[in-house]
Amino acid sequence: MERGKMEKTASVPRTFKDGEVVCEYKDEYDEWRSHPQGVIIRRRKQFLLNGKELLYEGRWDESEYVEWRSHPRGVAIRRGNKLLLNGKELLYEGECVEWDSHPQGVVIRRDNKFLLNGTELLYEGSFDHWRPHPQGVVIERGNRLLLNGKELLYKGELNYWSSHPMGVVIQKGNRLLLNGKELLYEGESPSWASHSTGVIVKQGTVWRFHCATPPVSRFDEAFV
Repeated sequence: MERGKMEKTASVPRTFKDGEVVCEYKDEYDEWRSHPQGVIIRRRKQFLLNGKELLYEGRWDESEYVEWRSHPRGVAIRRGNKLLLNGKELLYEGECVEWDSHPQGVVIRRDNKFLLNGTELLYEGSFDHWRPHPQGVVIERGNRLLLNGKELLYKGELNYWSSHPMGVVIQKGNRLLLNGKELLYEGESPSWASHSTGVIVKQGTVWRFHCATPPVSRFDEAFV
């Protein structure tokens, strides 16, 4: 039987302090992703919030076309042409080239169109790469990152980047920078993911939260 436990969980991100341990998990696992409440660890058919709380356990056949993403209300799972919240609630069904989670459901890419829940057009046009954003999608074109293809979030060197509620996080060497300016973390080559007002960095068996000091608190400051 499939189980989902996050349908009523609030999507407001949990507050962490700079350097705080989010999760310590010593067992073997397959993947991890950030979540508003910390991190989700997938161990075979189990999805564990911060390595402890079971969010979902159910069918997970690697021979099928199966993908998953963290979602504010648990996990979003793709099976064929269906996107399901916690393996149960239908988020979207239909044609889908690429997809990702969004606080209001899912973002669907069809050719050069990006649609919220397959209906609301967020952006249409050329792109190199993309990521979802609470206010739509972040589009990479050349050395520019644009919110919904219009608002410039960052322009410059792009080694690796991730969408962030306050703009984008840029990785340059061993540094993670909010919008290429605010230092969030500096250290050994990190395995990391964006979260709330900072980033979560995995080091060994420990995941820690890191943020700017003082933290940036307003979204519009990210565009100054």
